[in-house]
Amino acid sequence: MVTVLVRCRIVILTMMSSSSKDLVISAVVALSTLMLAAYMDANEKFIEWAEQYEEFEVDELPVAAAAVAICLAWFAWRRWRELNEAQSALKLRLQQIEALSIAEQRGKESAIEKSQQLSLVGEMTEALLISSTRDEALRVFNSYACQLSQSNAGAVILRTEQGCDPIVTQWGDLSGRFGLLDFTSCWSHRSNKVYDTEMGFCERSCGCKAPRQLCMPVTNGADCHGVISVELVGLREDEAAAVTQALMPAAGVLAITLSNLNLRENLFHQSIRDPLTGLLNRRGWQEKVKFVNADKRFESPFSIITVDIDDFKQINDQLGHESGDRALRILSETIGENTRSVDLVCRLGGDEVLMLLPEMDSQQSIDKVALIARIFKRKCQQQFNCNTLAFSLSSGIASYPEDGADVHELVAQSDNYLYSAKYQGKDCIASGLTKE
Repeated sequence: MVTVLVRCRIVILTMMSSSSKDLVISAVVALSTLMLAAYMDANEKFIEWAEQYEEFEVDELPVAAAAVAICLAWFAWRRWRELNEAQSALKLRLQQIEALSIAEQRGKESAIEKSQQLSLVGEMTEALLISSTRDEALRVFNSYACQLSQSNAGAVILRTEQGCDPIVTQWGDLSGRFGLLDFTSCWSHRSNKVYDTEMGFCERSCGCKAPRQLCMPVTNGADCHGVISVELVGLREDEAAAVTQALMPAAGVLAITLSNLNLRENLFHQSIRDPLTGLLNRRGWQEKVKFVNADKRFESPFSIITVDIDDFKQINDQLGHESGDRALRILSETIGENTRSVDLVCRLGGDEVLMLLPEMDSQQSIDKVALIARIFKRKCQQQFNCNTLAFSLSSGIASYPEDGADVHELVAQSDNYLYSAKYQGKDCIASGLTKE
């Protein structure tokens, strides 16, 4: 009996290092087995019964030891299984930590990349805001677009006046894979949305030849200036999305810049143009003649001509002020049809028009003004069907260098010649060649 209790104590001490749950289970099983063996060893009836089978030499202690061994084996299996589960859980946790670390690293890289993109967009915005012309703005945009598009080739295609080819400026090597854009066929331009040719239906009727193209409208409110087109060949979806996200704010800044430049140009045009005739006004004339001395065309002879409609007050009195305005428009149209793009034409005020004709001497200018006067008279007679008014012109012509050394002297001299023409009876031309 003492031996059994000692063995029980050894088993209990052995299992004390296990978990509490397994320890309790193992202890209960071991104690139950040993108590059963002790009971059998002390029970007389059992001893008498067991003596009948002495030839088998069965002892209760080996049986108890076997039971304890089974219990210990079960306990060891439990520990082995828990160890495997712990290792699997640890491995899974390490994988999760590694995945989180990779995601965090990618997040940091993405944040750095976005920060760099925002920095580039900020620099580009500052440069675009101080651009004075559309060409300058496009050069600025191209210098940053290559970095924002991750070195993918692309182009900016801007709309122009009807009948003119669009303005195309590109970065990278497109190698002829991009043709002139037909805005009426461009899906991005028509829908006013970002369009990926691989993600949606596209007939490629706009001239695009690349396997995959990202098209992005350059839009500011109702003003659609054109389209940005970038190749996306060989890019993963996340890379294509990154290019799109980088270029969208850049396209917005470019659109705002172009709208501002157009507005500035329109305001400047309105400030230097006469609203009735479309000719230069006095401010426009002063702006243009600043560059006369620097222009090599004006190193050769040129002429200043002052033209005035004879008896313009009678036209207003007899036919009305609307007819007077119409006569002024006919004069401006006639002059525009018979002058060159390099010639300057200005309405000084009232019915007086000032012209600067580069590389034309006095005789050539006289012939030009005589032609304009004949055409003007014919058009007015057809327009107003009035025989009581002459619809004639009086003109004064001052030429460089014989009548003055600069534009200001020539303007003053041509005005003097105009007064001379009026004094001579109107409907005539006065110049240095015609004076007595």
